[in-house]
Amino acid sequence: MIGSWLKWCGGRPAPGPLAALLLALTAAACAEPVEWTGQAGNDWFQPGNWSPARVPRAGDSVVAAAAGTIALTNATPRLASLDLQAGTVVVSGWNSALRADTVVIAGTITHADNLTDAPDAAGAWVPQHRVLLEGSNITIAAGGIVDADFKGYRRGKGPGVAAGWASGAGHGGEGGFGNGRPGGPATGHIHAPWQPGSGGGTNASYRTQSGEGGGAVRIVAEGHLTVNGTISAKGRGYYGTHGSGGSGGSIWITCRTLAGGASGLLQVNGGGGRYYGGGGSGGRLAVQFDPAAQGALADPVPDIRFEGTPGAITSENRETFPAGMGTLSLSDTLLLGNRLTNRRLVDVQLAVPGWTVWEPGSLMIDDCSIGLQEGVDLAVTGDLVVTNGGRLHLFAAPVADRLATPGARVDVAGDLRIDAGSWVLPTAHPTNGATVALSVGGNLRIAAGGGIDADRRGYTRGHGPGTPRASRTDGGNGAGHGGHGGMGFGGVRWGDAYGDAAWPIDAGSGGIVLPPGNWNAGRGGGSIRLTVAGEAELQGTLTARGGHAWSPTHGGGGSGGSILLVCRTLRGSNSGVLSVDGGQGTG
Repeated sequence: MIGSWLKWCGGRPAPGPLAALLLALTAAACAEPVEWTGQAGNDWFQPGNWSPARVPRAGDSVVAAAAGTIALTNATPRLASLDLQAGTVVVSGWNSALRADTVVIAGTITHADNLTDAPDAAGAWVPQHRVLLEGSNITIAAGGIVDADFKGYRRGKGPGVAAGWASGAGHGGEGGFGNGRPGGPATGHIHAPWQPGSGGGTNASYRTQSGEGGGAVRIVAEGHLTVNGTISAKGRGYYGTHGSGGSGGSIWITCRTLAGGASGLLQVNGGGGRYYGGGGSGGRLAVQFDPAAQGALADPVPDIRFEGTPGAITSENRETFPAGMGTLSLSDTLLLGNRLTNRRLVDVQLAVPGWTVWEPGSLMIDDCSIGLQEGVDLAVTGDLVVTNGGRLHLFAAPVADRLATPGARVDVAGDLRIDAGSWVLPTAHPTNGATVALSVGGNLRIAAGGGIDADRRGYTRGHGPGTPRASRTDGGNGAGHGGHGGMGFGGVRWGDAYGDAAWPIDAGSGGIVLPPGNWNAGRGGGSIRLTVAGEAELQGTLTARGGHAWSPTHGGGGSGGSILLVCRTLRGSNSGVLSVDGGQGTG
């Protein structure tokens, strides 16, 4: 069966008496390139698969124009051009590369499943397969796909696999809690991501229920990269009851300049969980470019979309905690621009090497969801607007003195406006307790249905000054903060009160963790530290509630966090809510 049609122009012959004739024949052939055929499912490197019967050589121009499959099991020579107009190339091997001066992908390139089932002797997980594209100018055309979906580590395998059998895998962030057990750890390299995603947690009873991780894509373009198609390395979602999601994989791009339209998409989404199964975290994206060359382009901020959405939980039981978003590393903030709109960035935590502060003139987060690298400050010299379902996630870094020094800052010189359905989400450090401080030089406007959400974004379970003392015979005691926590099963000690009633900035504490590692307890609420030089209008919500215990057996709730609002004047209506409720205990 014919797999794909290819056209070629051979390389230049060696000098000699026959060279002129050969060059003339070659020029004539290249004016109307010879068509040759690759057999479906066969190896690129078998001469008998091509007509003429030879493998493409360095300097050839190759065009695949019809449906079919080509197996790539080694690195191609450096071609003059490769135009994959249709069909599928399946890559096997870590260093099997498609190499050409000019590459155009309008068909599909994918890679084989990663079947590594255990770490090596040094304890490292070593993947087997990826997509590797190398060239000068590379184009992923509209309709073209670099497809590494579900090609990462198998179920229950990989560096981000969870100890809990129903918990989601980690990669760009932690995996989601499943059946009350923590998800897999965040893994990999934020600025040089190469690992595939990990499979969701599993055991003998539910071994077929979890999803596989996303695969790995590496693109090296010495010149220009254009993305109008899709580059995808998603993790797979659940299969059934207690199914957990695989984490998103990795996409690592190096180029001189980057272009593309709104049809261009890079995604490393995690797979979802079901019926107490945790979702997989988003994976890792990195785009390294030359800022000076990019800035010289007519359109230096392409409309390409980036996604690192964690897997959702379809059946959530109280404190079951969601997976973390993916990461996006950039060489410079140039690609961000000042207006993030039309879902250009969805659920990605932004990182730039050496980044300590982002200083946009004005910033609108419109139908996008972004986070900043832990500890990075945001300083907006104009207004900050979060609208149309936009979300701004902020993460505090650990500090030596959490009460004197914020773990991250947001300083808005103008006004801060948060519209309906839109949120700012400050997250305290889960073990150090450092918090995020926000200051507004103008006025604050929070519409009904929007606000600042620090629910369950304080200390994690078993941490914080109000966490109850644990023993091997008691459990279910609630965490303290504004008052002491409730006494639960065993009755040894509740959590103590702490903090300053006149200047409340502490995060709430987690409930008790019963040794040797029962994760039934709730997390603490976070901290909202908000200083407004002008008027604060609150029609929406400020919330820093503690988390409920997840299980019906001996679970202690997390304590509520803190809200500190300092402003010149305050107004609002009965739709405005400030809440620091504590989490409920169970059993």
